[in-house]
Amino acid sequence: MDAEPTTGIDPTTLDNLLAKLPVLPTVVSRMLALDKESDDYYEDVLDLASEDPVIAAKIIQLASSAALAGRASIETLPQAVARVGVNQVSSLITSISLTKSFTPTSQLHRNLWIHALQVAVTSRKVAQLNRMNAEQAYLGGLLHEIGRFVLLMADMDKFNGLEESHLTSNQTLLSQEQDAFGYNSADVAIGVLNKWGMPEPIVVAITHHLKSTATPLQTLNFSTQQAAPASLSDVLSVSDSLSLLALQNPDIVDMDDTEIEPLVVEVLAGLESHGLFAAPGFLAKSLPGIIEEAAGLASSLGLS
Repeated sequence: MDAEPTTGIDPTTLDNLLAKLPVLPTVVSRMLALDKESDDYYEDVLDLASEDPVIAAKIIQLASSAALAGRASIETLPQAVARVGVNQVSSLITSISLTKSFTPTSQLHRNLWIHALQVAVTSRKVAQLNRMNAEQAYLGGLLHEIGRFVLLMADMDKFNGLEESHLTSNQTLLSQEQDAFGYNSADVAIGVLNKWGMPEPIVVAITHHLKSTATPLQTLNFSTQQAAPASLSDVLSVSDSLSLLALQNPDIVDMDDTEIEPLVVEVLAGLESHGLFAAPGFLAKSLPGIIEEAAGLASSLGLS
């Protein structure tokens, strides 16, 4: 589903920006084309990982990390994939490929990647809890900030001049982006997703997630010909809000579950009805582990 342009935007300006966009890494396109239900899925993922020495090395590094280390040392890629798990490896391949296309060059850029990883990890967990497509949820979480990566690539100085309000008010940052660039990261994200030919459920879910975070800014003019698959869109909204909670409270990893739960309840109360099974107690217990997993991924990807 293609979103209509934002009201007041010069389409040529945005088109020129998107024309400079890196192509979707081939390995990601091939990963998206794999059939998870196929008997050959494990071997196909292993083959993709084997083709890129950087990807293979990072998977082995992750499998050898303290969080996953077992008694036996990891020396080969098949051993690493077996220990990490094929689904997590497929997510890691995508993450590595995208960070290579949008290499962070500032702390703000690294912070955005850490946020994206937190949302991706949380989305996968919430999707699994609700028996939804966990791989699509992970990719949706990873890509929901893609517009800001492109703005950083286009003009880092201009973006760095904005207040770092993405940790407190997405509406404020979108408005600042609109003033500085003539369009905002939500416009860019929708253009990127369509240009890259992302799976339609991911495009629709991110579109509606961005629409909800832009309200009441109301600068986005989305096509309403197709309703959003509410479940995946809501997974992104819940996960995004939990990541922002974690970023605003860096000591949350040291807090007790009983201290975290009221914060989670407050976050969920601020969202529209999401229709998900997302028990605050479960999320409170999971949040420190999610933060640590995302931090481990960030370290493996060289984002720390």
